Amino acid sequence: MSDNTKICPKCGCSIEGDTMSFGEALKLLKMGSKVARLGWQGRKAYLVLMGKLESTESTLAYIQLRTARGNIVPWTPTYEDLLASDWWLIVE
Repeated sequence: MSDNTKICPKCGCSIEGDTMSFGEALKLLKMGSKVARLGWQGRKAYLVLMGKLESTESTLAYIQLRTARGNIVPWTPTYEDLLASDWWLIVE
């Protein structure tokens, strides 16, 4: 862990740096990182970006949610998710 790594008080996961807006989290998703919200219930739930952003194939990029139970589903943000400032980078 770096000097800037913290532990999430809700789930015990490592948090790199401070929390951020969804816009900042989206930039990290585009770079291949995993992000989550502090307010989410459950340990190990996070988002990842799947597919290619610039692709000639019929599969477009989409955001995928890995739930605390390990299920993987497509994710659509709520207004609350979009406006929240409690997003954080997951460190493994």
